[in-house]
Amino acid sequence: MSLLRCRLPPPPTLPISRTIVVLHPDYPAGENQLIRLPANDDGGVHYDTALVACQILANNRWDGYFARKTAAPAAAAPVFERVVRPADSVLRGHEHYFCLPDRPTPNPGSPYPILVAFTDWRFPHSGMPHIWSDVDLNPADLGTGAEEGSMPRDGCCITACGDGIENTHLVHRNLRIWFDVNLMEQYGFVTSATSEGIDSPCNVLRMRNDLHTVFDSGVFAFVPKEGHLALHIFVSTPSRQLGEVYHNRMLYPLPLISREYLFVRFAWTVFSYRLMTPFLAEGRPNHRVVLRWDPEGAKHTVEDIDQAKCTTVLSAKRAKSSSRSPSKKRRAESGSAQGRGTSADADAGTDTDDSSPRGRSRKRATDCVDSAEGYMNVQRARMVPV
Repeated sequence: MSLLRCRLPPPPTLPISRTIVVLHPDYPAGENQLIRLPANDDGGVHYDTALVACQILANNRWDGYFARKTAAPAAAAPVFERVVRPADSVLRGHEHYFCLPDRPTPNPGSPYPILVAFTDWRFPHSGMPHIWSDVDLNPADLGTGAEEGSMPRDGCCITACGDGIENTHLVHRNLRIWFDVNLMEQYGFVTSATSEGIDSPCNVLRMRNDLHTVFDSGVFAFVPKEGHLALHIFVSTPSRQLGEVYHNRMLYPLPLISREYLFVRFAWTVFSYRLMTPFLAEGRPNHRVVLRWDPEGAKHTVEDIDQAKCTTVLSAKRAKSSSRSPSKKRRAESGSAQGRGTSADADAGTDTDDSSPRGRSRKRATDCVDSAEGYMNVQRARMVPV
């Protein structure tokens, strides 16, 4: 009998702390960070992923664009030059501004509003960005090698592994009220006559349990790249091994999965605690102009929140991201808040998954956290290997 030695993983080759920062043009320097993303794509970040993330934050402004500030005469208003989409689809350069066509110059007195909570976001039934509408969910060119062969039945959609697999909801079960209010059931029909709502097969992936934990922490999501669906790392984990192994990896075919539910999961990730920290906390902003959903009026309202309120919103997000096992009472309160669509701490979901593909009674609650920090707390408690 021969034993296998433990093999240490090679040191990561991704840049240590390289990030791409997107700025809001209407706030002063030092208080104008909108979002910050790891530069894991050849020294930059995938252009369309970053752009659509910012467009979602600006309330589905698909006409928004990236720009650079150019030199301007003294005492003159800054001039922004539009960034043309690079041929290789990678946005490089440390800082960019996200601008709107109806506001070509900065307006410090009236910043354009930003959404800061997922539950205030409304699904764009009129149409998603074309890269999402056109993405191929059933690719036939994954290769023929041993590691890239056909996926086993009930295998992980990322690794094809057949062991330790769980059901993984794209739209979390505890977002059921948001799901219903946003009329999302219409995207879950397997046939023309039946739908299981939020538990529709169109909303459920099969995923290895350790990756499921990280997925529900907001560390990564699936996005369209070069016409295919690929895994994208939004938050670097302490070991950074996740990005080394899985960033930009194409998924195995997902013939039943809804593009709309994939898009909702992407949006949920954008509103996570770690990604919203720059806007709500960096530079200790004096105020932020945000959009909140008014369920009674069925419309968005603009709210000017001060530094204390920014801290409260972010603290609620962080508390949710670090909560590994919320009580039933807190879950019920979270569900009620989601129905109102006004609670930032309702952004973290909790998914209950059946690890048995045949519907046995074996259930496991997986707590969704909004940050790599929360993910590491979960991992330490469960001793689940990455």
